[in-house]
Amino acid sequence: MRGGLPNLIAGSVLAATGGALITIMSDFASEYGETYSWAGIDFRLLLGVAIAAGLALFGLGVFQRFGPAPTGVKAARNDAQVIFRAMIAMIGVDSEFQDDEVVMVQRCCKHFFKRDMHDIEIWKALQAHGSSSFAGFAFGGAEQTASPEARRCAYTAAMLVAMTDGPPSEAEQAKLAKLGAVLRL
Repeated sequence: MRGGLPNLIAGSVLAATGGALITIMSDFASEYGETYSWAGIDFRLLLGVAIAAGLALFGLGVFQRFGPAPTGVKAARNDAQVIFRAMIAMIGVDSEFQDDEVVMVQRCCKHFFKRDMHDIEIWKALQAHGSSSFAGFAFGGAEQTASPEARRCAYTAAMLVAMTDGPPSEAEQAKLAKLGAVLRL
């Protein structure tokens, strides 16, 4: 399954809502002799922009869903993003942020990506993506096109981060269960 479904839904809702509001406003204005503006702003223009934005978002969703799958470097970056963000999402789930978990992320990056990642890079990524996503995972649709191997590696890496301070706690187990569902494992 490919990504793009949220953009398809949001785009169609935005375009349909804009079209419906223009129709309602036109009927209201013709029946009561009102104008289409308020404070000098023509609502038909604003709603037209909303319809255009909805159609553009819908088009992006169609491209993401039915367009070409990522290949080569794009596919590798997509897979790496899923693995890295799965690890980031597991830092500090059961308690405060621990340096041991950051060290484990560094070790996993060395293993999976053959790259020494500085702890400042990990903290910046944690601040940028740690709390900004649905169910705690900020994949941005990358999980939809990730390879099966990358999905397994992402889950394994997240499990390693969760097990840094001993067996996974209930909070970590719940988060790993959500991750498994998101990655379709």
